[in-house]
Amino acid sequence: MTLFVKLDKSLLAGREIRELMREILLSEFYLKRLVCFDPDVELRSLQRTQWAVATRAQIDRDLVVIPDQPGTGLDPSERDGKTTKWGLDATAKPDLERYAPRNRVPQHVLDGIDLRDILRR
Repeated sequence: MTLFVKLDKSLLAGREIRELMREILLSEFYLKRLVCFDPDVELRSLQRTQWAVATRAQIDRDLVVIPDQPGTGLDPSERDGKTTKWGLDATAKPDLERYAPRNRVPQHVLDGIDLRDILRR
C-alpha cells in the first residue's frame, strides 16, 4: 500500500520529516511506500504530485529506505517474507514560505474561457 500525506511541518514537534516517515512506515504492517507533500499539493492530481516530487525532492537527501521488514503475501516482490519499505520527502526545503510560488492562471481568467468559441476557429 502507498500513502500520500499532506504534511503541515508545524505539527512535527521538533522532529525531522525523515524520523516521522520511519515511525509511520515501521508502525503500519501493510504500508510499503509513503510520500510526504506540502499542503499546497493536490493529492488527487497525478500531475501535481509528480511535479512536487520532481521539483522538491532529491533522492540522495530525501529518500528513507528500510530494508528487511516483514512483508505480506499480497506483495509478489517480497523475498522470504521480507520487503523493503521506503518514504520520500517531497516537501519544499527549507520551507514552503521561502520556496518559489507555483504559477497559476487566475480563476477569473479560466472562468472567462469558452472552449466552444476556441474550437470553432
